[in-house]
Amino acid sequence: MDKISNLEQLEKRINELNAQGKIMAAIRACQKYLESNKTNPHIFRLTGKLMFKIGNMKGAIENLNEAIKIKPDFPDAYYNLGICYYHQTSFKKAIESLKKCLELDPDFNISHYWLGLAYYHRGASQQSIGSFKKLLKKHHTSIVANYHLGTTYNSIEEYEKAIPHFEKVLELNKEDEAVFYHLGVAYFKTGRFSKSIKMFRKALELNPEDKRSRKMLESAFNVPGFG
Repeated sequence: MDKISNLEQLEKRINELNAQGKIMAAIRACQKYLESNKTNPHIFRLTGKLMFKIGNMKGAIENLNEAIKIKPDFPDAYYNLGICYYHQTSFKKAIESLKKCLELDPDFNISHYWLGLAYYHRGASQQSIGSFKKLLKKHHTSIVANYHLGTTYNSIEEYEKAIPHFEKVLELNKEDEAVFYHLGVAYFKTGRFSKSIKMFRKALELNPEDKRSRKMLESAFNVPGFG
């Protein structure tokens, strides 16, 4: 009981330090515990997450792998490991870790988001689309899933499929220069020039220095028979 009590106190203390922004103190508390308790995967996972927060990817990955070595069926550790690899641009390893997370826990839905991003950066557009769709199936109002589905469709020139996802983002009251720009591009590419102009103007209202929206706005006005 005493060991369990000490662990509960440690986790409470680490959470307090984390909430106060004292990340290094929280890491030291974890490391001190691990000096004499090297079989607790949860503390290794927590140490990895804290190291990720300070940008120590090497330390984060080492601790998360240690957690997995102790507890091979640890979806949360695989999830965090996938995010670390993603931020290292090791997209193949990120995909492997995130897929393992979902294999262990199919309801770990946020993994689909990172998996979609990793596939996108690997140039695997269809797999990326599939991942974002799985996230939307569970969270149909997800702004990030709709946004990235739209940008992925735009990247493979399937503009008609992109439009409803960007429109959904705006319906959810997410006003963002990038959303207006990408929706403007999709409208432009499908011949909806009036709508595209409106979107590029909105993007420029939010950021007058947005050169890509200004360039597309000029292109829309220069369309033969329209401007």
